[in-house]
Amino acid sequence: MPRLTGPGLARELRLDLTDLPILYLSGYPREDAAGHGDDIPNGDFLQKPFERAVFLERLRNLLAEVEPR
Repeated sequence: MPRLTGPGLARELRLDLTDLPILYLSGYPREDAAGHGDDIPNGDFLQKPFERAVFLERLRNLLAEVEPR
């Protein structure tokens, strides 16, 4: 994304979709990817590489927290 970072895109999307769950994926450790999921409610961080089962579990957990509309 040439103009936005992942957190920047999340902030833009959250302007209209306030309860949108966000799962950040990065090859950098969480400490080096500061702010990924920490400053945005209903967000989580997953460091690459990861197992498919771990990804699916995190995604399910995020979606379970969202209240139906």
